[in-house]
Amino acid sequence: RRVTTAGVICGLTGGLLVLLATQVTGRQAPWGLHFGFVALAVNLLLTVAVSLVTRPPDEKLVYRFEALLREGEVQDRA
Repeated sequence: RRVTTAGVICGLTGGLLVLLATQVTGRQAPWGLHFGFVALAVNLLLTVAVSLVTRPPDEKLVYRFEALLREGEVQDRA
């Protein structure tokens, strides 16, 4: 409920940049980790950090979004 659009965009961009940088430079991830895991960690950290410093989404908007998701679940099961 607290994740913001700016947080998601920054997280996705950061993770993608990590993956692209590894492809261009050909470097190995630290500590023997797979770079996909490193990119996921960067994504998560940026998403949380940026979401915490930006204004949270409007509660009415979140409620409407969740209601639409619930309606879709009901239709999928029918």
